[in-house]
Formats: sequence, C-alpha cells, structure tokens
Amino acid sequence: MKRGWRKKAGRPLTKLESVAEIQTGISKSTNRELKEPVELPYLRVANVQDGHLLLDEIKIIQLERSKVSCYSLKKGDVLLTEGGGFEPVLMHELCHLRHHHHGPEFYQLLDRSLPDWMKRKHTLEMALA
Repeated sequence: MKRGWRKKAGRPLTKLESVAEIQTGISKSTNRELKEPVELPYLRVANVQDGHLLLDEIKIIQLERSKVSCYSLKKGDVLLTEGGGFEPVLMHELCHLRHHHHGPEFYQLLDRSLPDWMKRKHTLEMALA
C-alpha cells in the first residue's frame, strides 16, 4: 500500500478498476491506415494544466469514425496525462475523494500521502510554462 494511505476502519480497500473504467488515449501517429477517417480536435498533454484545460492551441487528429465515442471525454471523466509529472495531480484528486474542499484536512492528507507534492507541483508547473 502506498505510504500515507491507510485503510479506514469499516471501509474496504477497493482497486480503482473495480469502480471505474480505465483506458488509454490515442497517440498521434502518421502511419495509421484508416478506413473511415474523421478529423477531430486533439487534446494534448500540453493542453492539460493543473485544474484546468488550456485551449488556446488545439491540434487536429485523424481517427477512425467507429472509435470516436471511445476516445471522447464525458462528464465525470478523470483525465490523466503522461510525462512522469502527473503524480501530484492524481494524488490531489484522490485526496478529494475524502475531502471535497481545500481546507486544512485536505492538505494534511495530501502532505501525508505525497510529502514532496509541493516540490513536484512546482516542477510540473515549470515544465509546462
């Protein structure tokens, strides 16, 4: 079990895959052969910021028409990106499962769960600046 996360009395531990659908996105590749291509806006790692989406530059991707619904974001989806710096964002969102605010209890849990979250957050912000 991850350091800082403890089973709360009376609450069973549950794997994320048992309460959510986990799927990968699509990578931009020029060597895909498509039977029925459609062009759609492509949400890149650079568009995903801490707490919001930066939508001033959107790229276009070709995708098989039959796969559009598989890769479309829907209300309630949690979006995680690659790049090795997403752990503070993920831990932040996981802490919100227990505390639905940014009060002292929230930050105490975040500090216990990922003690260097502030340093990692700063590194991520600098990489995206």
